Amino acid sequence: PVLLPRPTPCLHIGRRRLAQRNSRPLLPSVRTPAPRAVEPNLPAPLLRSGLLLLAMDDWKAAFGEEWDAVVLGTGMKECLLSGLLSVAGKKVLHLDRNDYYGGASASLDINQLFEKFQAGAPPSEAELGKLRDWAVDMVPKFIMAGGQLVKVLIHTKTANYMEFKAVDGSYCYRAPKARSSGEFGRVHKVPLTPKEALSSSMLSMLEKGRMGKFTMWVASIDCGKPEGFFEDGSFRDMPYWTRVGMTGRKKMPLTQWNGDQFFKDWGLEAGTIEFLTHVCALYRDESWRSAPALEAASPSRPASRPGGTHALRLPHPSRLHASRLPLPLPQVVSRMQLYLESRTRFAGMTSPYLYPLFGLGELPQAFARLAAVHGGTYMLNRDLDGSPVFGPNDLSLEYAEDGTVAGVVNHDGEEAVVARTKTVVGDPSYFAGKTKPTGSVVRAIALLDAPLAEMEKDGASSCQVIFPAAQCGRCNDLYLFLCSNAHKVAPVGKYVAFLSTKVEGPTQGMSNEQIAHRELAAGLALFTRPGAPMPLHLFYDAYPTYAPLTNGTKDRVFISESFDATSHFETAINDVLDMYQRITGETLNLDALAAAASAEQ
Repeated sequence: PVLLPRPTPCLHIGRRRLAQRNSRPLLPSVRTPAPRAVEPNLPAPLLRSGLLLLAMDDWKAAFGEEWDAVVLGTGMKECLLSGLLSVAGKKVLHLDRNDYYGGASASLDINQLFEKFQAGAPPSEAELGKLRDWAVDMVPKFIMAGGQLVKVLIHTKTANYMEFKAVDGSYCYRAPKARSSGEFGRVHKVPLTPKEALSSSMLSMLEKGRMGKFTMWVASIDCGKPEGFFEDGSFRDMPYWTRVGMTGRKKMPLTQWNGDQFFKDWGLEAGTIEFLTHVCALYRDESWRSAPALEAASPSRPASRPGGTHALRLPHPSRLHASRLPLPLPQVVSRMQLYLESRTRFAGMTSPYLYPLFGLGELPQAFARLAAVHGGTYMLNRDLDGSPVFGPNDLSLEYAEDGTVAGVVNHDGEEAVVARTKTVVGDPSYFAGKTKPTGSVVRAIALLDAPLAEMEKDGASSCQVIFPAAQCGRCNDLYLFLCSNAHKVAPVGKYVAFLSTKVEGPTQGMSNEQIAHRELAAGLALFTRPGAPMPLHLFYDAYPTYAPLTNGTKDRVFISESFDATSHFETAINDVLDMYQRITGETLNLDALAAAASAEQ
């Protein structure tokens, strides 16, 4: 397993239990502090998985307090924000209308999975193996080993509570030349070594040479020393980088280029550009073509933003020099550098991706524990006897005369109890009328008893397969993610696969299965081709995605965006950092904070 730097023993939080690694005692530095006394002579809060769960008798007293922030929902984004705010010294109350942690990003056990998608048909242990060994994520995403989320884990020391393992392989799908023939395309492994690159059939030998030069140029770029800047940080005429060609050195005015012009200058083939932009730079569509070739970096938001199209405006060079900020980089180059950095972030990595043991449901639990360690108070919708504390529609907002939020109201029967606060944070499901639809995501979940043939050939127990949109006749990529007992999410000899994408066509009157078969056809064919592992069970899910109507700075109600169809957390963590800056007015320089945390350890 990949162990992120930590000064204390690793803690496993999962499966509704807290197990200690190596049977060593829990150190005082990570012990959950005694809860704040809400009212004399009330029952002590219940400690579950190291988190505070208030009893029915004292939830009203908790609501009666004044809070710096109230967070609604225990999804990964909300738990991370709760933890960051608590670390910053804020007094945080965290509520959830569910009786479990995770929200949309929860990990379900096999019984919960069947109840959600196949009610009335319980799982069979004879067919599926040990039922308690299944943990199925509702928002399956990898963690880029060199990305923002790892820096947050190190900065907040949340890595103390979790353990990670590298994903074994990364693959790319190529469609057959004659799609009408009914022949299935090929799944190619992304090369790890020069030897694998030379033997790969994705590119011709001549093109491999051109791509090799491009990759070496990307790896050698120093964002702090473009040739267009003087030592004092001022422009000569424009910032540029150079590359060495057959006829000498050539300047590239990246401030004036978009992605199309950038790749045209390199003379790469269309298939090579598709591989670089979709598999390495992790664009999920063709937005790279018109996106600026130059993207500015900042302490809170590095240049790389896989899965999105945002580009920041180039700051004035004097500001860059005075504040010692990283200088701008080509957007596609910064994304490729993230890929390369993630690929070599830890020893023995065979892909740029990490995945936590026991599934992604560990992330919101770990961040929730972080908030509890720093004094945050949690209230799930569950009393000591299992009965709900409030109904699904009981939570609403109260506003002051100036239009800013004044509290969160729980309508307990005829009595309304208000938790006073001037800042509310939550996921879109809590704020009807304050969000707008941004599309839909469709997902297929397959339970398997054998891996893909390509994985078996390479001896991989987990992988990602990217289906570039053009290879599937679509506008958005498909992502296949498969893992197994190696990541403690399935019994020995069993596998769980997730296939997801953004919905592109109309869905009115269609079932989730019909939507999935239309949108995910190329990926589902992996399980129907000759010799493919037939799923033991196949479930389909489709859900709308939302974004807030405003940025929340006016009424102090900050709403996160729904999880998108990307296969990684970079877009999610960027949303969290944006929200944190709007909430506190401060930016998090994760590079500096992570470096300081690593130095301490």
